[in-house]
Parts: sequence; structure tokens; C-alpha cells
Amino acid sequence: MEPAQWVENAESIVPFLRVFSDATVRISDTLYVISDMFMTKSCDPVYFSTMSMAERIRVKYEKY
Repeated sequence: MEPAQWVENAESIVPFLRVFSDATVRISDTLYVISDMFMTKSCDPVYFSTMSMAERIRVKYEKY
């Protein structure tokens, strides 16, 4: 993979990872779990490149 492609791929996942970063901060600051609202956002079709990964994570999250 060429460096430009690597950078493009890395930049495309930043919004997805930001959701999980925000979730971690919010969950750490509260007495109750609110992570389900972040999973809903991360499965948003706007993030086509990460939607399938978010869906697999959501399935595992709901399992536990």
C-alpha cells in the first residue's frame, strides 16, 4: 500500500474512532451506561467504510 493510500485509510477511520473515544469519556464520567447511543451513531450509514466493523462490534456488545 502506498503512503498516500495509508493516510487516506487512516483518516477515514478517525471519525469512527472518535465516537469510541467520546463514549469512553462519557462512560467514565457517569454512574450509568450510555454506550448504546454511541453504537447507534457508529453504525450510521454515513461511515460506509466502518459500518460493517461497527455492526460486528454492536452484535458482540449486545451479546454481553
